[in-house]
Amino acid sequence: MLRIGVLASHEGATFQSIINACAQGRIDCRVARVISNNSESGAFRSAAAAGGFHAVRVNDQYRIVFRFEGGDAFDVLCADYH
Repeated sequence: MLRIGVLASHEGATFQSIINACAQGRIDCRVARVISNNSESGAFRSAAAAGGFHAVRVNDQYRIVFRFEGGDAFDVLCADYH
């Protein structure tokens, strides 16, 4: 299975299509990272809704994005938006 990273800046419609294709088995991959230059990006909400990814806004400039697996945090990213 291929692990992929997704770059998104707005609502994440293309990202949602990737999530759907993975879930339906149309592509053999797993989203391992979501990176955005927009702390309000809909892609973060889509990632959280798909399961596994979470984002914590530290302040207006930084957000921590990560996923849980077995109670541990993986693929932790501190994103700077400015």
